[in-house]
Amino acid sequence: GLHTDAHDLAPQAVEKGAVALVVERHLKRGSRRSVSAEDAVRLADVAAFITAHCADELPLERLSRIGCMSISKLKDAFHVRYGCTITQYIQGQRTEQAGRLLRETDLPVSQVAAIVGYQNPSRFAEIFRRNTGRSPAEYRRACWSSFTEVNDMERKDSL
Repeated sequence: GLHTDAHDLAPQAVEKGAVALVVERHLKRGSRRSVSAEDAVRLADVAAFITAHCADELPLERLSRIGCMSISKLKDAFHVRYGCTITQYIQGQRTEQAGRLLRETDLPVSQVAAIVGYQNPSRFAEIFRRNTGRSPAEYRRACWSSFTEVNDMERKDSL
């Protein structure tokens, strides 16, 4: 599942995308069960919509309309196709977006949480840690310290 796969890949998980790594691994492994080509296209539409709107509330009714299938078929087919639940996929997309904001801005963690769709910063921190192995603050410190080291090395090279 997303929890163990993403946690095993924590250092690169947010860089490449925790969800992308799990989905990629799942698709490479193949599955005894598969979805029709038509459903695969519909599921790709749903996944693209989730990615574009991951900070919004995404009720299953809306996603099932986008995928032109019942909620139960959507949930089952999505899991077969992507190897994770829709909720895990949404959380992974939000984690990726949050990782980008933590790396590239100095916005407070509570504001990052709100931007990516969490009203509760502690819930955001819990999910972020589950997907990356680090709290948002630890993640930011690690990114910024490695960025500083690279800049220091580049400065020394240019002297």
